[in-house]
Amino acid sequence: MTEAKRWAVKCQDPLDGGGDVIIDLPTELLASLGLSIGDC
Repeated sequence: MTEAKRWAVKCQDPLDGGGDVIIDLPTELLASLGLSIGDC
């Protein structure tokens, strides 16, 4: 079994009044999931 990792991120308000948040995911997390910037 692999060791669990933890990341801290900040939620950013896009200031559009929609109630959504923007979360920038760390590149190390994306890589561990097999994702890269621009993947949908």
